Amino acid sequence: ELGVFVGGDIGCYTLGALEPFKAMHTCISMGASIGTAFGVWLANNKIKQKKEKNVAVIGDSTFLHGGIPGIMDIVYNKGSMLLIVLDNHTTAMTGGQEHPGTGMTALREPTKRIDIKKLLEAIGVDRVYEVNPYKKEELKKLIQQELENEGVSAIVTNKPCVLKKTKA
Repeated sequence: ELGVFVGGDIGCYTLGALEPFKAMHTCISMGASIGTAFGVWLANNKIKQKKEKNVAVIGDSTFLHGGIPGIMDIVYNKGSMLLIVLDNHTTAMTGGQEHPGTGMTALREPTKRIDIKKLLEAIGVDRVYEVNPYKKEELKKLIQQELENEGVSAIVTNKPCVLKKTKA
């Protein structure tokens, strides 16, 4: 909708690549959204001399599994990109398993929880926001704002998967 390149990743949100949404341009493998978006940014900005910021969309489980090196690379190499981490507090695409961001072990025992927002700040991402994805107008304004800003920014959406059973 905003006319930018969107590197997608594997997850339930990948369905947004299809009609009627057409919300992402690529889906290659777990964790590839970030490196793909960075590669397209390098080609456009360094070779074609365009000033365009790309977007990478990745789920929380995939980010913790394979996305961290990619975002570190972009920060280290002075790239410019908007990362959107869809944190639904589970590994939804394969059945709802726990991961390091849930605060539970694979055996569902309480453990330390990796805070994705704090992790991104520690890596050196310039601006990191945590938002409610159901506030669509606020989210859209934030995306538009960050597409105008130079550097690496990230939006972490933070709502549990609607399919995951939670205790009341």
